[in-house]
Amino acid sequence: MKMSMVEEYSPDTEPEKAQSACPGAVPGTPPRECWLDLGRVVGLFFIVLFHAGGSGVEFPLFFQRVPFLFMAAAYFVGRRKMFDWRHSPCRYVLFYLAWNGAAFLEAFFRHWIYLSLGHSSTWDWSSLPWKLTGVGTTFPYDGPLWFLKYVMALSLLSPLLFALGKRKLLIPATIAVLFSVVLFPEINALFSDPPRVPWADSLAFFMLGFCLSSLTLGEIKLFLKKISYFSLPAWAAIAWMNHGGVISTETLHTIPCWIPGILGLGSLCVLLAEKKFFRNVARACAPLFFFIYAVHCLILPWLMPLLSRILPEGVPSAMVATVLIFAGAFFLHQWVVRHYPGWEYLIFAQKRKKPPIDGKEKERFAVGSLRSASMNEPRL
Repeated sequence: MKMSMVEEYSPDTEPEKAQSACPGAVPGTPPRECWLDLGRVVGLFFIVLFHAGGSGVEFPLFFQRVPFLFMAAAYFVGRRKMFDWRHSPCRYVLFYLAWNGAAFLEAFFRHWIYLSLGHSSTWDWSSLPWKLTGVGTTFPYDGPLWFLKYVMALSLLSPLLFALGKRKLLIPATIAVLFSVVLFPEINALFSDPPRVPWADSLAFFMLGFCLSSLTLGEIKLFLKKISYFSLPAWAAIAWMNHGGVISTETLHTIPCWIPGILGLGSLCVLLAEKKFFRNVARACAPLFFFIYAVHCLILPWLMPLLSRILPEGVPSAMVATVLIFAGAFFLHQWVVRHYPGWEYLIFAQKRKKPPIDGKEKERFAVGSLRSASMNEPRL
């Protein structure tokens, strides 16, 4: 649940002010924070693994994966300081509708094949218009893109959140929403989609990410690294108590457990991102986030039966399927970028960056430097 959304929704285009440039980067551009990319990739990996296991396998160490993604998405919406749909998740509405249509067609043909083979089908033609848009429908028609649907809808509240922030009311309002969800769980029952994904929880974490947008990623990274001695053991303890039956799965998926879990996941990603291997994984998979989110539920109904037939016993088919989906998405992205760059938006929710004109960036940087130097010089 990361900047200039005109170029791409990712942390490397965050509208930060002066930060040191990476080697070889255009002067004045902020360095990419791989730890946040890694958090998104880890969260998505375990979401795909969870679905590949038939939603019957839970991974206690990564129970906070979806709240983490909501906070990350809200953070970059808040960094814009004002709402503009062209720079918000709402710009992905065509991507959302296109892949929802693909999910609808896949489900239709799968049910048609089931019927032709003599199996029963639960296809409901009366809800066809809603299945095409994903409004109020369950898996697979909205699939995991319910996350993008929620983020787009919640981003429309950003003008209100910006107004609350200007009046110093955003943090009190966020605390009120967090406590109301904890103390009155029936609120989630009133505002839940059929997949039992609560809007109230999503709003709470979206507002929490909005509150954090006043901090830079560097400040957040430093904080997560400092508290890692406390957050990682607390995170592991919660997961261990769930595994031992002390904490139920229902309790595990509540805000009192989610918040320390998010801090633990963030600290883990900050530490792992110091290793070159994990930085490379984050850079390779970050552009594939929404594509994998959209496509894995279309592939898994066909891939899992195939793997169960060809893999020897003892080999975890869910893990193999997850790795294959990530690897296939990576190579497909490379092929599309090379041969069909105009399709990047519709397939990967990525807008191709225009290559800089030779000399233009250097000239712009030089002019900015001269201008700032003249402002800092004492008057004669």
